[in-house]
Amino acid sequence: MNIVITGASRGIGLETAKELIEHGHQVHILTRNVESTKTLFGCNTIQFDLETFDTSLLESLPEIDILINNA
Repeated sequence: MNIVITGASRGIGLETAKELIEHGHQVHILTRNVESTKTLFGCNTIQFDLETFDTSLLESLPEIDILINNA
């Protein structure tokens, strides 16, 4: 499954991302703090800020099965 998680640079979002990656899901993380997710392997981390949101970002993602809006 393709899963997008917003706000996954720490706390519940980060732990959720780790768990989903371990279960073989393709995880895409949208976060302002890319540095804190560099230890995650097997995910796609995208720097994201609602203030500068560009809709072309959505076109670059595969079809989304699940969205976890943690931000």
